[in-house]
Amino acid sequence: MVLERWVEYPPSNFLQTAAVWVHLRNIPAHYLTLKTIDLIADEIGHVKVIESDPEKPLLQDYVRVQVIMDLNLPVRDKKSLTISGGHVEYIEVEYELIRKKCFHCFHLSHEKQRCPLLQRSKNKGKAIARPQSSKQTPPGEFQQHHSNLAETLMPLLSPSEEKGEVYF
Repeated sequence: MVLERWVEYPPSNFLQTAAVWVHLRNIPAHYLTLKTIDLIADEIGHVKVIESDPEKPLLQDYVRVQVIMDLNLPVRDKKSLTISGGHVEYIEVEYELIRKKCFHCFHLSHEKQRCPLLQRSKNKGKAIARPQSSKQTPPGEFQQHHSNLAETLMPLLSPSEEKGEVYF
């Protein structure tokens, strides 16, 4: 849930963004600079605050950053960082105070049980279910059809010749 102060004329992105604190873990020690932290956090959202001082030792196993996130975009638990030599490090991202998200599409607007993408893929291959009649034919018996069905329906389907009218 996102709470914002009421405004008489909300902007077009009202309740579309939120300031969120994130923890960035597993940044290699020799890349633990403000520039690298800003680069990683900028992939999550617009960086507002980086709580890190390169002059002081890092006491936690993470760096805390506040970003303005677009709530319409999926949230990811890992970000990749390509370092020298083409080696890729995966930085773990933990979002403060975000408890529920869809683990299928990673959006914050619903949980996995109600994911529209998952529901669409489940319903894609299913045929339309037709209700079964309460009276079922026992095994070994054949269902009797109306004997004069063709005589009853054919006059309804064929054009009327009595009045000289032809319907297509």
